[in-house]
Amino acid sequence: MSKQCFYFFILLCITGITTCPVHGKDSVSPPTEEGTGKQAVLKLEDDLHRDTPRSSVTHFLEAVAADDFKTATNYLDFRNLPEKIKKIPKEELTKKLKIILERAAWIDLAALSDKTTGYSDDNLPGYRDFLGRVKISENESVDLLLQIVPGEKGFQIWKISNRTIAQIPAMYSVHGYNDFEQIFVDIFPEYDLLGWQIWQWIFCFLIILVLFIALSILLWCISYFIKKQNTTFSLHLASFVNGPLRLAALLYLSDYIVFQFVTPSATIRHLAELQTFKLLAVLWVIFSIIELGKDRAAQILEKQGLQNSSILLRPARTMLKVVMLILVILVWLDNLGVSITTVLTGLGVGGIAFALAAQDTLKNLIGSVIILLDRPYIVGQRVIVAGHDGEVEEIGLRSTKIRLLTGNQSVIPNEVMAKSAIENVGRRPHIRRKNNIALPYDTPLIKVKKAVEIIRTILDDHEGMDIKRPAQVYFESFQRDSLRIVMYYWYHPADYWSYMAFSQKINEQIMEQFEEEGISFALPTNRTFLEQ
Repeated sequence: MSKQCFYFFILLCITGITTCPVHGKDSVSPPTEEGTGKQAVLKLEDDLHRDTPRSSVTHFLEAVAADDFKTATNYLDFRNLPEKIKKIPKEELTKKLKIILERAAWIDLAALSDKTTGYSDDNLPGYRDFLGRVKISENESVDLLLQIVPGEKGFQIWKISNRTIAQIPAMYSVHGYNDFEQIFVDIFPEYDLLGWQIWQWIFCFLIILVLFIALSILLWCISYFIKKQNTTFSLHLASFVNGPLRLAALLYLSDYIVFQFVTPSATIRHLAELQTFKLLAVLWVIFSIIELGKDRAAQILEKQGLQNSSILLRPARTMLKVVMLILVILVWLDNLGVSITTVLTGLGVGGIAFALAAQDTLKNLIGSVIILLDRPYIVGQRVIVAGHDGEVEEIGLRSTKIRLLTGNQSVIPNEVMAKSAIENVGRRPHIRRKNNIALPYDTPLIKVKKAVEIIRTILDDHEGMDIKRPAQVYFESFQRDSLRIVMYYWYHPADYWSYMAFSQKINEQIMEQFEEEGISFALPTNRTFLEQ
């Protein structure tokens, strides 16, 4: 992966983690509970900082994170619970609630009220505030609630409501440790990172290691047979199989298999839902496929003799990569919770501004596409266009460079080249010569006929002649000062200097035979008649 992709990868990882709240939200039909019945103004005198919903939850989470479940019980309302719930020790309920929060809920501390009165516009009674929601079945969930209760010193404080406490066993039966996980919980010490215990990380690592070894063996065998073709493309394809394809397969299989055996915590689930690593792997796969497609297309064009057209593959590759990068970023932002509509609106406005600023560049780029697809000329051919006569040296994405017959280089924008009439001298199959031979007016007719016969004989089955285009010689016309004989011949192939040498030979033979027959050439003359 390129250095730019690596930096982008690091940025996504940092952003994904730093944008995570402390826990997750995700819990209904709670049992009845008793409360104060009226909203009261709280006094800021509680030693355990239960004066506001946010403060109470924050210190509760700090206590359970430190495994101080005895202190944490002070943040739960154990009043008026059902008899079967009362039989469960308070610390055990608190510990189970911690596990539920880690695995199934996502609590956003910033969204909790920092006022002693809580929220008054949340469609809940004045003495309650919403904490989160835990899903326990396909169609049922439990709301996690906070409630104002009487404090030990006579003033009122915020606690996790007894209505929520009564639902802990039901929630734990769904999101708690199963029998398989409980074995490892009893063996390993309780220490968690991102909501996972040590044994969960070890199990996850072992699964990934086994998958890595299995995938490496399988893909190595596949790449071995691919390499046997011993071509440049096969080597690139083998590298793709062992590189981006293996990483993407490992990430997707690990994500599926690990979570089948180890229940993810809320933090890990949130990070997994962002799909940062998987999206980066997919992006690497797509970029590699684009490169493979470019290499393959270049080979096909080369076999067809269209090497110059391969220049189009570079901007096409870049444009595809940019488009795919934008799509991946949009998907990632959507997973992060960003409004994609707003982003797309911004991109649309920015795209219009960019198009207006780069319209000349776009015109030349479109001209390049037209030239390279239509192929009115290729590198090495002599062309005459817009008053420029020379050999094409380079066809770029913005302009065409022509080496003029004078030796100077002319750079013409491709927009102009695409719109101009181009005379491609390099593609002519032959060189045609048309020449007029003038005889004096006092040349007898018999000499004129002899001159035509001489020229025809000289050009009969001449060097470089195509049988489809034999030479033509005629006594064409009476000019003001001469009798004109016209001759045409076509020289194959269109080698200019060979043609010039042949033309010199023809001229010498005509002069020699005209001298032998006493036929002279007309000179430009003017006759003046004076009338007395």
